[in-house]
Amino acid sequence: MADLPEVSFRYIPDARGDSATFLSFFLPTEERTRQVAKALAANGAGAAFWYDNNWHYYKKWNHLKEMKRAATLPFELCSSLPDYKTLVLEESDSIMKRTLSMQIMLSWTQQDIGNRINAIIKSFKA
Repeated sequence: MADLPEVSFRYIPDARGDSATFLSFFLPTEERTRQVAKALAANGAGAAFWYDNNWHYYKKWNHLKEMKRAATLPFELCSSLPDYKTLVLEESDSIMKRTLSMQIMLSWTQQDIGNRINAIIKSFKA
């Protein structure tokens, strides 16, 4: 992935790394990120585009923005909550618009890995 000219990675402050269950990387623009995500899916090497995900990223957390849920949440007991409906997270949005994450499976064979690499390279040429 590092050899693909458009790809960049985050700095990992923990020198020992993380659990390595996902490979997340950045592309230069939201438009290119969406294009590559679509190509990856079409080529059998899907990636998560968290920016549009209603579970993993704040942008679509309407239950929090509109304070609609089945029970009172602990943070609601605080008297100085921000107005989540109008909260704007520009820096987070600028990162998430350009981020794709690919799951890494321990069960992959060498052939699975090779197929995935070929699918990734093909997707970036699209």
